[in-house]
Amino acid sequence: MIINGRVSGDVAVTRGLGDHHLKQWVVSEPFVKEVEWQEDYKYIVLGCDGLWDTLNGNQIKEVLESNNCEFTSSAKSLTQLAIGKGSTDNITTIVLKL
Repeated sequence: MIINGRVSGDVAVTRGLGDHHLKQWVVSEPFVKEVEWQEDYKYIVLGCDGLWDTLNGNQIKEVLESNNCEFTSSAKSLTQLAIGKGSTDNITTIVLKL
């Protein structure tokens, strides 16, 4: 059961994998989605719930564009923006330039 976006109100859904006491609520089968490649794809952003619970896709895109898609400064800027918008969770941000 998900309470406030957390498995059993305890940990984020992605963290639930490996937390054996939550096994009855977490499916170990990963969700995989294929996306057809488009020439205008410039980057991939990987982040944990500390990032995605705070920022939406448009905000992330704006930061990437303002940093000219430079991966190191973009990752730092995204992390700082999430903190500035009130994220109190740990934040992992990885930007891969394609």
